[in-house]
Amino acid sequence: MKNILICQHGGSGNHGCEALARTVVGLLRQAEPDCRITLYTYHLSEDHRYLSDLGVEIRGLRSLPGKVSPYNLYYHVRRIARRPVSKLPLTAEFRRLVDESDLVIAIGGDNYCYKMGQGYYALDAFIKSRGKKYMLLGCSVEPEDLRRGLARHLQLFDCITVRERISYDAMQQAGLQNLVLAADSAFLLETERCDLPEGFKPEMAVGINFSPLVIENEKTPGMTLENFKTLALYILKRTDLQLALIPHVAWHGNDDRRALAQLYDAISGYGDRVFLLPDMGAKQIKYVISRLQFFIGARTHATIAAYSSAVPTLTLGYSVKARGIAADLFGTEKGYVLPVQDLDRPDQLLQAFKPLFARKDTLHTLLETRLPAYRLSSAAVVEAVRRVLARTEPETFAALTSDENIRAQSSSGGVFGSIAAQVIRHGGRVVAAAFDGDMKLRHMAADTLEQLWPLLGSKYVVSDLAPAMPLIRESITQGRETLFCGTPCQATAVRTALQSNPLLRIVEVVCHGTPLPDAFEAYKSELEKKYGAKLTSFRFRDKRTGWQHYSVTATFEGGAEYSVPQEQDPYMKLFLHNLILRESCYDCHHKRHSAADLTIGDFWGLKYYAPELNDDKGVTLAIVRTEAGKQLLEQTDGLTLRPVSPAGIERYNPCLTSSVPRPSARNQVPSFLHGTPIRELARQFIAEPGFVARQKIRLRRLLQK
Repeated sequence: MKNILICQHGGSGNHGCEALARTVVGLLRQAEPDCRITLYTYHLSEDHRYLSDLGVEIRGLRSLPGKVSPYNLYYHVRRIARRPVSKLPLTAEFRRLVDESDLVIAIGGDNYCYKMGQGYYALDAFIKSRGKKYMLLGCSVEPEDLRRGLARHLQLFDCITVRERISYDAMQQAGLQNLVLAADSAFLLETERCDLPEGFKPEMAVGINFSPLVIENEKTPGMTLENFKTLALYILKRTDLQLALIPHVAWHGNDDRRALAQLYDAISGYGDRVFLLPDMGAKQIKYVISRLQFFIGARTHATIAAYSSAVPTLTLGYSVKARGIAADLFGTEKGYVLPVQDLDRPDQLLQAFKPLFARKDTLHTLLETRLPAYRLSSAAVVEAVRRVLARTEPETFAALTSDENIRAQSSSGGVFGSIAAQVIRHGGRVVAAAFDGDMKLRHMAADTLEQLWPLLGSKYVVSDLAPAMPLIRESITQGRETLFCGTPCQATAVRTALQSNPLLRIVEVVCHGTPLPDAFEAYKSELEKKYGAKLTSFRFRDKRTGWQHYSVTATFEGGAEYSVPQEQDPYMKLFLHNLILRESCYDCHHKRHSAADLTIGDFWGLKYYAPELNDDKGVTLAIVRTEAGKQLLEQTDGLTLRPVSPAGIERYNPCLTSSVPRPSARNQVPSFLHGTPIRELARQFIAEPGFVARQKIRLRRLLQK
């Protein structure tokens, strides 16, 4: 029996959350009929009240920590210091439930609409760090947030179901591939009959939902209430219709009943035709809404209750989700969604209402026609759950060599050096990048251990791959095992040319991107001019100052040496700020489609996976891609291999699967390379941190100790 944990559920006092919990549980039971489902909530009493009939185990907290609680203080201190911290407490019970689960489902797709969902990043990372399959359902995002770092975070999920096409298209354009387009599951919510107030006739009523959230998003204070008042008075004076004021969230500090009570008081004098409905469950609310003539709603899931009942609806929106759902249903958002931020006159809601109300019968027919196919798209969630549950993960290791000389010469844990040394000892050949006598980087062959040393260590320069193919073919023709090491694009080129030859083993390195050839040439000339001698070696990752705080070291004829912490070296500044990379590196298609037998790189985030291995000398992240890659690790003497879950590793090693963002200043940098010193380029294009930023850096370093 599979254990499925549902998280990011705020509590069913928000009846949108209740609708999601109910319908997601139904979809999970279709996908895995015999599964055991646990719902983790942050309002236990609410869910025991509203979801007691759901047949799932309900666990969690009685309530979230208050604004002045110790946990909230801790959260904000960590956030200011830019340290990982979860907005939702990661309790011992929650950690245990995650460990016991086969699949974790986040139903808080709305959460990533607001402030990029940053308060949930640490929770997401924790779940993936425990090796769990993790899905996000019903997601909507603001497209501009994706390029601010949200896209990189969302790659952490095994699968994301996106409920509207505006978000889906933007997420695809941002490079996300773990996406499924599926209607919000709340479209599947059933109705449940309930008692109605005496005299209330929903078939002769217009429903209104009005929330504190839209008030928070208005630009002109009080304008939202004025618009609802104008609209309500128009309906009461010009028609015989009743008004139903329908709350959809009943949370302390975010209670629709308070906002609706203000409206009720503002239109006093029509008490026999205005009904302020009490708090009810999601199915009962939908029952009321389904019988209305027309609905005006601010809460997304209140409007979904109307849409899914074919009730003509005007949405007062404040985020992309409202616009996207309307556009998917009607082909356009124009005329169906009024952004609350646009309200600057008291009659705008009324003017948007009039044309839609005049077409209410046509809209009802249109919705009835489109809803069956729209609801069917939710079946994609069922198939996505089945695929994720059936998926196997690549074997992943934290690895290091016992050969201290190789480890010291290598950038991380010395895994490539040890594998390469063993290949050579068995009569094989190693082909990888090294500097030649003129400090040009090209792929060379090592047939002896002495020839191997220049091939070790990272080089942040584009390598000439042309010599590699003849060297590899020659070795294979001689019947020798041949080990190639390069970037993902180089691994693809070699695999494409030579296919799966049994003598060929391909290792790819996790790649940030490769700089323009002219950049290092310019820096080399600049250093040689400064030191008055020829450059003879350049170590981009000198670990004499540590693996995590490494240095950049250059040596010259005559013994002169230049060595500085990497954050002070101008070339490394330009490289790590993505200002001197090749154009293709900003949109690399090779990272997610590995052609290698083994992927290796620095194991950043090691403290969350195997902290006992961290002696600051370097540890390698090794991901097995093929059986041949597994044999390379297992048959190499002197390697420590610590199995770890691959889940969440991309968060700490984003270049494993993602291209770095292209800064706008990249357009200008190449034209300066031939006339401006590298040091001046770095000064010109990279701002030094200000006082506040420097204090944050100091605080982060203090917290790391």
